[in-house]
Amino acid sequence: MASHRGGPGLRTKLFVVSLTLLAVPWAAYRYVGEMERFLRENQEQTLLATAQTVAALLRDRPALFERHSARLAGVAEQHIHPVRTTEAAPIVDGYPEEWRGRLDLARRFEAGSVAVDHLSVLHGEHLYLLFSVTDDRLVYRDPTRAEPDGDHLILHLGEHDYLLSTSAPGRVNAYRLRADGELHWEPSVRGEWQESADGYTLEIRLPLALAEQGFGFTLVDVDESDGAAAGRIESRGTLLLPDAAIELLLREMGRGLGRIWVVDGAGRVLAVGGELTGAHREEGEGAGLLLELLHRLVITPPGFDAEDPTRRAVRLTGEDTLSALRGQPASRRRSGSDGGAVIVSASYPIELESGVAGAVVVEQSANAVLAVQNRAIRQLFNTTVPAFAGALVILLLFATRLSLRVRRLRDQAEAAIGPDGRVRGAVADTRSGDEIGDLSRAVSAMLGRLGQYNRYLETMAGKLSHELRTPLAVVRSSLDNLASVDSEPERARYLARAREGVERLGGILSRLSEATRLEQALRQTELETLPLDQLVRACVEGYRIAHPHERFELELGGAPLAVRAAPDLIAQMFDKLVDNAIGFRAPGTPIRIGLRRSGDHILLSVGNQGPLLPAEMPDRLFDSMVSVRARKEERPHLGLGLYIVRLIADFHGGEARARNRPAGDGVEFTIRLPWSERSGTDLFRPYSGQR
Repeated sequence: MASHRGGPGLRTKLFVVSLTLLAVPWAAYRYVGEMERFLRENQEQTLLATAQTVAALLRDRPALFERHSARLAGVAEQHIHPVRTTEAAPIVDGYPEEWRGRLDLARRFEAGSVAVDHLSVLHGEHLYLLFSVTDDRLVYRDPTRAEPDGDHLILHLGEHDYLLSTSAPGRVNAYRLRADGELHWEPSVRGEWQESADGYTLEIRLPLALAEQGFGFTLVDVDESDGAAAGRIESRGTLLLPDAAIELLLREMGRGLGRIWVVDGAGRVLAVGGELTGAHREEGEGAGLLLELLHRLVITPPGFDAEDPTRRAVRLTGEDTLSALRGQPASRRRSGSDGGAVIVSASYPIELESGVAGAVVVEQSANAVLAVQNRAIRQLFNTTVPAFAGALVILLLFATRLSLRVRRLRDQAEAAIGPDGRVRGAVADTRSGDEIGDLSRAVSAMLGRLGQYNRYLETMAGKLSHELRTPLAVVRSSLDNLASVDSEPERARYLARAREGVERLGGILSRLSEATRLEQALRQTELETLPLDQLVRACVEGYRIAHPHERFELELGGAPLAVRAAPDLIAQMFDKLVDNAIGFRAPGTPIRIGLRRSGDHILLSVGNQGPLLPAEMPDRLFDSMVSVRARKEERPHLGLGLYIVRLIADFHGGEARARNRPAGDGVEFTIRLPWSERSGTDLFRPYSGQR
């Protein structure tokens, strides 16, 4: 049997259908594009409104601007040291790990072969200083000499100078330099000196009160042991101390928005909060290689400065800032240091009664909107692409499994029937509960019935020939003898033998049609709830009357046992079992009949002592026209009785089984029927036992 497929398979069709899911991310992508356009139109207005809000909040702090203006008056920009606040105090150990997030804020000073990166932070009432010195040759102080003859640092705090030098890495003490040249130890200033890959690192902790009236430092580099200075870096000025309340306000206002500056009337930075590059930086980590490739195809990456020197600025001189200091709000766009980022800034003046005291500058990358769009697209892709790929894979696997199951069923069905129409195989049974599983079981059952019918047809000729040979021979010989004799008694005797042969032939034909009539009657039979124990008891009483020479032993369960069944069919099945037991029982032995409940089923058993079943017969005994009778009997047996038993048991949802008794002295047949909770006594009429 050949099969041809003229169109696409299930996998191809499901794959094509699944492509319609792409409409969902496409529509979402279009929506994100419209959202990005709207955000771009409102970006500058939003920044200007934010600057205006912050300026309004700062109008009630005139003393802040007056104090800073007085402290910074006349100080050159390179000698103004900005100080940032920190929530966690750095550990003074000479290692800059706690400063990693702020190292880009450090200001660099150079002189000859020596350079230093300096950073100051404030925590509570203490000032923390970091000096990362680049020095190709370190010279430590000789501990036997009082004057500093090695690399050292002098802090200028207010009106006093403090010397920090060491003879070895580790703890560094500070000594105040007196006018008479004597050194006076200052315990409130402590430091740690550690060597680094290109020089050394010096961390210092000191009270803020020492530096409020002035701050500076002098770094002296010594390359020879004679103490002669090879390089000197000096900076004398003041600290640009932050206002804690303003910084807190700016951090809260600038969180997720950008960077906010507050400057005084000269453009000098009083406070700064928020982040510019970090606020909208995109991270693609963990997205996977495929998603990253898709991101690069559809996402325009925003340009960000690798280094933003504006973060270290102590004065803002942009056009928008100068305009705001003149009393006019303004905004502008400027390129970053590497030309890759466009920064949008909006400035708004801080107006006091005395005039413009400063300005608020809000900065945000022009790529902020693009970053929002890209973030939305990333989330869209990170959600929809795996979902689409997962759905596609699941659909393809499902289609593959379906097609394989259908093909396997097709191949098994084709292989089960040979070219001559004979059933030569079977379809493997499956427990799947879907439609293909139902189809497989239906095909398996159909092939099983066809196989039985084929075997029935194949064996019918031999069985009929075997059963019909004797009555035909009797009829033929009787007719031949009838034609050759003249004596009336002889003719009557041969005629009677011929009639017996014809009657036997009629009985054979009647039994052949019994199973067919039963199968047709089952289609029109209705079930009712009946007490099986009463039916069995009535049948046994009838058997005792019909077979007075046989002994019947009946064992019933104590409780009523009800089933949903047709009483006539159950009685007919019971008759066949008892008739079979009588035919095979050993002379003088009883027929044992039992009825009991086992779980949700009722077990009806009929057993007899006698010959055992052959090993190969229990599975075939209930097939059509199968018999194990070894002796000839007057009444023909075509092997249809137990076949009828199986038909009736199957019709009632039960099962028929045969086995040799455990004692090895006979055979027992068991019918397993579903149990019904209703007793059904009102529906049962006593069975007479007459068939």
